[in-house]
Amino acid sequence: MEGSLDGNKFTWLIMDYRHLKSKVISSDPFVIGGYKWHLQAYPKGNNGNKCFCLDLELDDCESLPSGWKRPVEVSFTIVNHINDLFTKEIAVSHWFDHKERIKGVNTVPVRELKDKKSGFMACGILQIIVEVDVYEIVPKSKANQPLKLVNVNGFQVLSSQVDFARRIFEKYPEISLKCCVKNQGLRTSYMNILLSVTKTLFKLPPEQQSTEGLSEVGVALAFLRKEGFKTDWLEKKLDEEKMKCVKVADLVQQINDLMKNHTDLTIQLHKARTDILKTGAPDISFNDVF
Repeated sequence: MEGSLDGNKFTWLIMDYRHLKSKVISSDPFVIGGYKWHLQAYPKGNNGNKCFCLDLELDDCESLPSGWKRPVEVSFTIVNHINDLFTKEIAVSHWFDHKERIKGVNTVPVRELKDKKSGFMACGILQIIVEVDVYEIVPKSKANQPLKLVNVNGFQVLSSQVDFARRIFEKYPEISLKCCVKNQGLRTSYMNILLSVTKTLFKLPPEQQSTEGLSEVGVALAFLRKEGFKTDWLEKKLDEEKMKCVKVADLVQQINDLMKNHTDLTIQLHKARTDILKTGAPDISFNDVF
């Protein structure tokens, strides 16, 4: 097992994955966010699960003060060497503490990983990348305190959302002029929907968008429009993202078709070679020449 660290990303190379006999394997420890971690993998699945399972485990719980928690965002990636579109990425968030020190995910079916045509292995090597974002440790005494809200153009938003909300109002000052709702709780809910939709459309890369997700965005925009928000700029962006999704889906289908054709041709070639070997070369006598 080999590993390398680059900032908050740890790359783990599992050598000769197809022939591993161990039920559980572990990476070397690595330090991200000031804490020591390691990855744990189940090459054959875990507890009857037929998927390749990955865990991120915190090693230094005993050294941390009692009652402390660490909010962490983790991205597990299994690299596909044929095409990035087939790379498997799973993002999760988790509160780590003395009891909750492990976060695991189910990734790709073991059978698919071992399939030479799937592209997940290069020369028998499985490449895993884990990205870990560790946020401020929150003392237990402060964990239940009410969230601080800041007024932005008549809407209460979280302090972490202030800059983003202000940029939206600066660029689209008329976005909420027709919103007549006075209840501050409802206005905050509307603003949360607006911010979430905007982040989805403008910050998620095309490969992470989906037709189903964009349909939900369309429903959210219809709701905001009904409540008096001007959403034409978001609807235009939604149409663009839908077109990108269609294009990506078409490309994936083309790649799948090409891979199927390649597989079919490989099978035909193998069969032709086998037939030739079975037939054997004909005996040629001296009389056949003259």
